[in-house]
Amino acid sequence: MSGSSISVILESEGISSEVKYISEKILNGKRISIDEGLVMYEQASLGLLGSLANFIREKRFGNKTFFNRNFHIEPRTNASSIVSSVRMQEIFSLLKMPGN
Repeated sequence: MSGSSISVILESEGISSEVKYISEKILNGKRISIDEGLVMYEQASLGLLGSLANFIREKRFGNKTFFNRNFHIEPRTNASSIVSSVRMQEIFSLLKMPGN
């Protein structure tokens, strides 16, 4: 979404003057303060925030997108999976006993 498209969104009703001011700062490449970030978090719509984030991404990197993939091994989860697996094996072995 281009800066002019975001400006059209900002002209719509229901957006506070404070959110408009901060959005204009972002579109002009200026940094915002922590307090301004909190205002955006509390008052701006998710669509506007996403559009501003995409504007910054395209300005910095062009049409390239980067993804981050993490792989975590959680010891408690894996241990409980092993315990559950052992219990299931016990149940299956009971079901396979002769005479059942």
